[in-house]
Amino acid sequence: KGWKGKGKGKTEVIEVPPLGVSAVGIPASAVSKQGGVTYFGVDVVPETGGSYRVQKRYNDFEKLKDSLNYMAPGSRVTSDFPPKHLFSCEGPKLEDRRHGLERWLTRVLNDPHSR
Repeated sequence: KGWKGKGKGKTEVIEVPPLGVSAVGIPASAVSKQGGVTYFGVDVVPETGGSYRVQKRYNDFEKLKDSLNYMAPGSRVTSDFPPKHLFSCEGPKLEDRRHGLERWLTRVLNDPHSR
C-alpha cells in the first residue's frame, strides 16, 4: 500500500495479489435458506486444483461489488449486477438472482484486471 501524488490530493494505491482462482459457480442445488435468510453456495476452483464451497448472502456479493468498484472506479464491475428486490426473493426471482450472481462473479473473475 502506498500513496501517489503530493499534497492534499493524495490518491491511495491499493495493490491486490492475484486471486489464484480458475473458476467459480453457484449451482442451483447450493442455494439454501437458514432462519429466513438465503445463502448461495459458491463453488471455488483454485488454479492449484481441488475445490471448495463457501456460503454467501446477497449482501456479501453487494459488498464485494462495492469494494471492487472502490478499487477500480473506471471498471465495469457494477454492470450486470442483479438488483435488490423490494419484497422477498423466492421461486423464479431467486433463480434469476442466483444465475445473475453466478454470471456476474464469473465475469469479474475473468476480467483481465482481476488477474
